[in-house]
Amino acid sequence: MSFAARFFSRPAPLFGFVVLVIIVVIALLAPLLSAHGPMAIVSMPLSPPGSPGLPAGSDTIGRDMAVGLAYGARISLLIGVTSTCCALGIGVLLGAVAGYYGGLVDDLLMQVTEFFQIIPSFMLAMVLVAFFAASAAVPVDVTMMSTLRRTNSSARAASRSARFSQYRRSTTMF
Repeated sequence: MSFAARFFSRPAPLFGFVVLVIIVVIALLAPLLSAHGPMAIVSMPLSPPGSPGLPAGSDTIGRDMAVGLAYGARISLLIGVTSTCCALGIGVLLGAVAGYYGGLVDDLLMQVTEFFQIIPSFMLAMVLVAFFAASAAVPVDVTMMSTLRRTNSSARAASRSARFSQYRRSTTMF
């Protein structure tokens, strides 16, 4: 049975996948779903959810909360996807190099990535904001650095396994 068949045969993963797809579609279509931007004042302050034209109500200055959530989801998804791709790319590269060469290179690369694991994410974010201006790059960097260790370790293990496998030894004899 394939991964997709097992994944979609259970109700909990299927429900989570459907919710994720709905969030992504709403985030991508946010400019088309609303007639105004997230900062536009469209109502009286603190209108309750379900008010005419305001399915999620309004905030303390009268902005549409549903539009704000849709636009906020765009930024959150962008940061999540970007940091995941960066962590995968850098982690796989560093892990493969560390696993293949071993020795001092392995020790050095693994200790550098472990350094980012021991720093609490909030403290790392504060340090990055102090050095750089507060921007969307800071959460991307913090998330990437905190998840880098896992991808690095997995790639290192796979690389070491391939390096010491019987198949590799037999091909290097010729």
